[in-house]
Amino acid sequence: LCLSLLAATLCAACAEPHAPQDLITAAGSFQSDAKSLSAPREMFAVVVTQHGCEHCELLRRNVLHPAIRRNELDPRIELREVSLSADFTLTDFQGEVMSGKEFVSRYDVDITPTIIFLDKTGNSLVKPLVGTGNIEFYSFYLDKKIGAAAETLSTSR
Repeated sequence: LCLSLLAATLCAACAEPHAPQDLITAAGSFQSDAKSLSAPREMFAVVVTQHGCEHCELLRRNVLHPAIRRNELDPRIELREVSLSADFTLTDFQGEVMSGKEFVSRYDVDITPTIIFLDKTGNSLVKPLVGTGNIEFYSFYLDKKIGAAAETLSTSR
């Protein structure tokens, strides 16, 4: 029965047409976004992706998009996406314009998808969540990382 439910869930997700990527807000200006971040949102969860990354699509389609649609994302995070594509630029927390690749290199990210957890000044709160691993348990791993990041944030105040 569990396998049947899992198969049905995955098949339904696979049958979904390409979900619009704008369900996850592309990073534009972390400097501006950080200034407007207010309770209960207290940190950024930054999804690092790249064009053609099958695991990035799997993460979007099976975990992030459904959670966004069902309003199940942890209210403490502000979700942003940074692409490693050559034409993607953003403004960092100090106001410097740079490529997504330059931005994530500060956090030693070289695998996609990766989720990094940052405070309002751009400091990393916990080790990144790298890859997709076992996608069926990804939400569990994500929740654990968010909890650990929130704990780090509360002890650093």
